[in-house]
Amino acid sequence: NFLPANSELLGLVTRVTEAINVATGFSVADAVTAARFSANAAGLTIGSTRVCLDHRQPTAASAAAGPVQPAAGTLRITTAGGQNTLGKVRVTLFYREYTPPAS
Repeated sequence: NFLPANSELLGLVTRVTEAINVATGFSVADAVTAARFSANAAGLTIGSTRVCLDHRQPTAASAAAGPVQPAAGTLRITTAGGQNTLGKVRVTLFYREYTPPAS
């Protein structure tokens, strides 16, 4: 579970570390909300980067999911424009986790 429970997700950043072939773009989401963090966009070559903040933008289609992550969740990268056989994307998540006191 890449997305920690009881947290506020500030943002994600991505870097393509192995070129993504065949596809025309990719989106960054969780298992519930499509394109929660970043809508489908190009940038498939090695070294391409992206700042993913759609979940914090009130005008984005995925903004309803918001920055709050009440339960642990998985990250999902989905390609568009063809089925891939190669490619790697490194993702870094910035967040604040809240833990209630034990007593």
